[in-house]
Amino acid sequence: MPFPKGHKLSGSRAGSPNKTTQKFREGLNAFFDGQWKNIKDAFETVRKDNPTQYLALMEKYMGYSFPKKKDITSDDKPIQPAITIKEERTND
Repeated sequence: MPFPKGHKLSGSRAGSPNKTTQKFREGLNAFFDGQWKNIKDAFETVRKDNPTQYLALMEKYMGYSFPKKKDITSDDKPIQPAITIKEERTND
């Protein structure tokens, strides 16, 4: 049976942050604040030892720093580039 009209539900307001998630994120941020030199060194080692794996790691983690672009102007129609770049071939 549904609640009668005007009945107030108890609990958190819509959109209020989850306290457990907030504390976890704060703890994770505090941990990583002290790890940046180690992370940088590890990335540098991977870059030297395996450039392909390094590029894959960079691609993976860049998504957390740079949001993916979303087309909001073309109504899902293909966008034509403003200029066309032609590849020049040289005869060596």
